[in-house]
Amino acid sequence: MDKPLRTPPPYPIASVDHALRAATILQMEGGATVSQIAERLGVARSTAHRLLAMLVHRDFAVQDEGRVYRPGPVLEPAAQSPSLVSRLRTTALPHLHRVVDLLDETTNLIVRTRDTARFIASVECRLALRVGSREGMVFPAHRTTAGLLLLAELTDEELDAAYAPERYRDRPADRPDLARLRTELKRLRRTGFAVNKERSERGLVAVGVLVRDPDGTALAGLSVSMPSMRYDPHHLQSLVATLDATARALEKDLAEQGPRPRETQEAEMAGTALTGTTVAEVMAELATLEDPKIRAVNERHGDDHGVNLSKLRALAKRLKTQQDLARRLWETDDTAARLLALLICRPKAFARDELDVMLRQARSPKVHDWLVNYVVKKNPHAEELRLAWSDDPDPVVASAGWALTTERVAKKPESLDLPGLLDVIEAEMKDAPDRLQWAMNHCLAQIGISHAEYRTRAIAIGERLEVLKDYPTSPGCTSPFAPTWITEMVRRQGDQS
Repeated sequence: MDKPLRTPPPYPIASVDHALRAATILQMEGGATVSQIAERLGVARSTAHRLLAMLVHRDFAVQDEGRVYRPGPVLEPAAQSPSLVSRLRTTALPHLHRVVDLLDETTNLIVRTRDTARFIASVECRLALRVGSREGMVFPAHRTTAGLLLLAELTDEELDAAYAPERYRDRPADRPDLARLRTELKRLRRTGFAVNKERSERGLVAVGVLVRDPDGTALAGLSVSMPSMRYDPHHLQSLVATLDATARALEKDLAEQGPRPRETQEAEMAGTALTGTTVAEVMAELATLEDPKIRAVNERHGDDHGVNLSKLRALAKRLKTQQDLARRLWETDDTAARLLALLICRPKAFARDELDVMLRQARSPKVHDWLVNYVVKKNPHAEELRLAWSDDPDPVVASAGWALTTERVAKKPESLDLPGLLDVIEAEMKDAPDRLQWAMNHCLAQIGISHAEYRTRAIAIGERLEVLKDYPTSPGCTSPFAPTWITEMVRRQGDQS
């Protein structure tokens, strides 16, 4: 954050700048003609010809038989995938111009090489106060928006290799703290977008998303940069939405240039295109709904999110049912996103093994509760999962089995061994872990409420074990202590009859 805004030196030498930019174009894009270099640099063809002639003289460039200038011996070792970079830049430029027209802020396309991020295209906005073109510039990847997103795609081994200590032997202060970096990259994988507030340059804020190929591999980062004084966090959602839509359009154009049949391209792109909205857009909206006070309250109950549930349900109502989006939100490992996923999914669309994996991933009490009650109970595999989970050695998983059993006790008690359930509760509930104990206690109360023939025994078990007898209960609410719970609910049923 202590890096100054990157501005030209006070006494720039235009000819040197032009030569360096021309060399960068050859290195990154693989080749260019005199006319192309002249257009890119904004100089006369005669000037471009003299610049290229000097690059050839110093082995920075060579000219082939087609009069195209290509990287010379000096640049060749550093040139990587020039055809891909050139294709990316050429295809992206119309999209970058459209973003500038929409947002009136400078827009960039960035690729990563090891631990650096290189700007391969940049379109400036028209405002007097603006972020200048960064085309051709290289920054530490962990200090840029797109660089961070591209680093987040690496495995732990690849990240270790990119930041190997021996590569920083002469500049140890430049090597980031990998533990902190991994934590940040994990968060970026969940959100799908990044915000850089004065991290690479003082006075600059950038927001970015990834551009992927049809297989899902990250190709580049697309970002918009602006002076920090013009950044409004309330507009983050719309910025992300614009960038994400542009990235999807660019991905489509790139896919259509590939060798695969059109049908295959469209099928692959369907895997990343989401009906109506995208994961990045949803995560941005969830970020705007975050309330520190709500988070503090939720964290006391083991739920690590700060979104008001009424607002979450309102968002789900707008999104409607979107199974693909629900699956991708679940994969973010973010509690609020997972709760939203459970509200917009199709409960009957999940396979048995998929639900089993999801339950074992759902360690937040609220996510666990919603998964069981909103999804599993409506799934055709509910009974099979009930039997499997009830005997699971993991008490949290077993609690889900007991929750499903309680549902059966109330609605479909046929073939259930109710005396056997009471035997298990009587023997194991007292010493069970909290969440399992709560689920078993609920089952005990439901047996007493729904089945008069077992009511006396259920109350007696509750009185003897005294589980949740002293549980604090708000005025007007029913105590979870089974004897009290049973008695009160039976009384209410009698009043209603």
